[in-house]
Amino acid sequence: MSALHRILLLIGVLVMSMPAIAQDGSRRIETTENADYFGFDLRTVRDIGLDQCETACLDDQQCKAFTYNVKAGWCFLKSDYNTINPFVGAVAGRVVSGGEPDLGAAPDLTFVPASLLDEARAYRERTVARTAGGSADQYIQLAKSAGAQGDMEGLVRFYAMAIASAPARSPLWTELSRGALAY
Repeated sequence: MSALHRILLLIGVLVMSMPAIAQDGSRRIETTENADYFGFDLRTVRDIGLDQCETACLDDQQCKAFTYNVKAGWCFLKSDYNTINPFVGAVAGRVVSGGEPDLGAAPDLTFVPASLLDEARAYRERTVARTAGGSADQYIQLAKSAGAQGDMEGLVRFYAMAIASAPARSPLWTELSRGALAY
């Protein structure tokens, strides 16, 4: 066997062993309470606990994230993830590898007082609780009606409810901001 063949064989062995090296146990789960990774469903595991859901995701190399419904005990394994959405009663988790930079997490806001962050979380919870099953379009109409009547508090409240119903609709955030400034 020539030196070139030996080098190619060594490179082939190294390439073939790379997945095994990557799976050295450095995969772990990062969770977010009251949140959901929408879409990308891989499979559903029913009647299990959160710890079992995390283990099921870690054991499946195709699993990149999950959403666990606390009340139902259902684990929705995800082949990928995108935006995290608020969802009371759910836990969103994602797989993070040891050396992988965490580009999706927001940096700590050390310059913001803890009381302000607590107030923001409480506002989000109140907003989510207020939706009562209405559609974003219904809340938009109510917001516009309130604004036309000069009820700026109502305008802000209804735009917040519309956002809770459809958080991905970015123009709603702009209208909420404009209404809050006017209020």
